Amino acid sequence: MNSTRLAAGSAPVGALAQGSTPEAPNAARSVRPATAPAHTLRQALAAQRRQRALLLVLAAAALAGIAVLSLGLGSGSLNLQRLAQGAAAALGLAPQSLAWTEGEWLVLTGLRLPRMAMALVCGAGLAMAGVAMQGITRNPLVSPYTLGVSPAAAFGASLA
Repeated sequence: MNSTRLAAGSAPVGALAQGSTPEAPNAARSVRPATAPAHTLRQALAAQRRQRALLLVLAAAALAGIAVLSLGLGSGSLNLQRLAQGAAAALGLAPQSLAWTEGEWLVLTGLRLPRMAMALVCGAGLAMAGVAMQGITRNPLVSPYTLGVSPAAAFGASLA
């Protein structure tokens, strides 16, 4: 091309002879895509990590709150207020007159704590099984029917 500027839409003589379209004046230069500076990417990744950490802390707090709440649920008279009073007395923060009675201690350690622990363990096991199935199939929408887990479980239950 000539070093002189061409009118818009015009091309030098012979440029269109081969059936090509007119080129833009700067078409010969490679155009780099716009990229963000490295410090901006680091800041974005740090913000994303903070959000994930906050979400993890909130989820753990919600799980702990639900676990404590489950200790107060049941047909007995061991409600959340009585649980808090007994725990405070056990830690020495309240008078011993508020300590748990023998019956309350048996209900708490024999029924409610094992129920809460098994719910946490079963939930964690199901979560790990789901993650394993998603990893095996590389499909985030996998179901137990995809790998035959549900029919196998039904077969095992029928044998038992």
